[in-house]
Amino acid sequence: MKLGSIIGLAICCILLIVGAVFCTTGYISAKNSGRYLFTQTNENGSLFVSDIDDGQTSKIRLGVNDAKVTVIGGADDSRVEFINYNPNYYVLSTTSKVINFEEVEDFTSMIKIWENGFSFKGLRYIFDFHDYGENDKNHEIIIYLSEKSSMDAIEIDASNAEILFDNVNLSGNVLLRCNSGKMKFTQTSCGGDFTISGKKLDVNVSDVSAASLSLASDQANVLSEGSSFTKTDVDVTDGRIDFYSIVSLDNANLNVFSSAGGLLVNGSPISGAYSKENEDAEVSFKITTASGDINLNYPSESIDE
Repeated sequence: MKLGSIIGLAICCILLIVGAVFCTTGYISAKNSGRYLFTQTNENGSLFVSDIDDGQTSKIRLGVNDAKVTVIGGADDSRVEFINYNPNYYVLSTTSKVINFEEVEDFTSMIKIWENGFSFKGLRYIFDFHDYGENDKNHEIIIYLSEKSSMDAIEIDASNAEILFDNVNLSGNVLLRCNSGKMKFTQTSCGGDFTISGKKLDVNVSDVSAASLSLASDQANVLSEGSSFTKTDVDVTDGRIDFYSIVSLDNANLNVFSSAGGLLVNGSPISGAYSKENEDAEVSFKITTASGDINLNYPSESIDE
């Protein structure tokens, strides 16, 4: 073997050793800090964790097919946990202000080609030998937000999902688009608008405050208790809407209509529609349905038809 070849081979071996040392050191360092470079396994299945920069990240945008999404406030540190997701079937991008997650249908997410460039996720995704098994279908995303979080908005697009918010405080908007699924919100506030749309939804709202609530669905069961919205706009074709206001209906603008369903306002049956304008109104309700039932109530009040 020529001297040049020997030198070249020696350099390659040295670079491989140095690279292995760097990779091992990085892996151990990340693991010791509670963060992993590779998908790990816990009692719920596979797990990948992405940190949230409390001082910078202001928005999270998720695009999922079939998943459970939970947002929890008051955590010790802010992070997103992706459970039972094969990394070859999603794209996760993080800028200084936005975390964007999008499921993709095939293996081409590893090598992303678009009109302005080309990117490669890395060899760790090619050499991912984790067996996802049946859990590959039990997708779950958990967003933890600390008290220091500067999160402004959350946006979720889903085909089918179970969405839970608990003890969440946002300064901006919540936008949820879900074809079908269940949603539950407790002890949550946002400074902007709470917007929900879908085709078949079950929505439970408890102790939630926002500038406005806008909900539109072909079919929905909606229950709102102990919540405060300056403006409420609910439009459901079929289903049931139970809305228990914390503000007296005497201090509200009302526009409530059910074409073929039942209508109760403070326990009194109303035929078809009820409206009332109040110049000094604190809140407004616009609730309409074609064939669903509506129950709009404020405790200890009665109303004349």
